Amino acid sequence: AVFIGPEEIDKRNAARVSGVLNSVNGITMSRTNNSNAVVTSSGGSCSMAIIVDGRQVCPNSGCHFDDGSRNGLTDMNSVLIDQVIDINSVAGIEVYRRGGNMPTDFHVDGECGAVAIWTGTRKP
Repeated sequence: AVFIGPEEIDKRNAARVSGVLNSVNGITMSRTNNSNAVVTSSGGSCSMAIIVDGRQVCPNSGCHFDDGSRNGLTDMNSVLIDQVIDINSVAGIEVYRRGGNMPTDFHVDGECGAVAIWTGTRKP
């Protein structure tokens, strides 16, 4: 797993969460058909699970909706990372590139890995 702490988030000086995640090895920032950012495993073919403060965030179509990916990444079948949480609310980020090394406490289907975002203050 990769952990990005408060100091690193500030150091990256990103305006959005996608900007912080953009340089993490093993993941790709893909785009929906409307150009919204989606976190995918390397290669961009598989959306990663997004977890905020221990709870999975589902796309608009729901966590268990399966359209067979015939439509590719859309705003309905993808978690739009920059619309889920504002960068100023993020205290830390954990990236699990494969589901096998993800803590079972998350209770998510993370076959493509997961990004866990923790909220709070970054400054004392």
